[in-house]
Amino acid sequence: MNVEDHGDHYQIQVYAVSFDKADITVRVVNDQLLIQGTRAHDTANDPNFLLQEYPLKSFERVLPLSNRIETTGIVARQENGVLILTVPKKPELKVEVA
Repeated sequence: MNVEDHGDHYQIQVYAVSFDKADITVRVVNDQLLIQGTRAHDTANDPNFLLQEYPLKSFERVLPLSNRIETTGIVARQENGVLILTVPKKPELKVEVA
């Protein structure tokens, strides 16, 4: 997961290769941003990994918000196996990025 500060919003990128849009949920729970992905997986065909960089069947990321975010304005899209979230800041927290 990568988090970038763009002044008036954060951009969060989550590597979610092989997860369809329908397999991913994004929610705000108790002032935390919860990103979860779950999909069906046939364990009979599991590879014999030497190194595993991304999950096969599920993942979860939790980010504390601390009242810094306009939660109703969060937008998500998926591009080339990457979930990209645009998370707007509350107006009093926006800063100029040079």
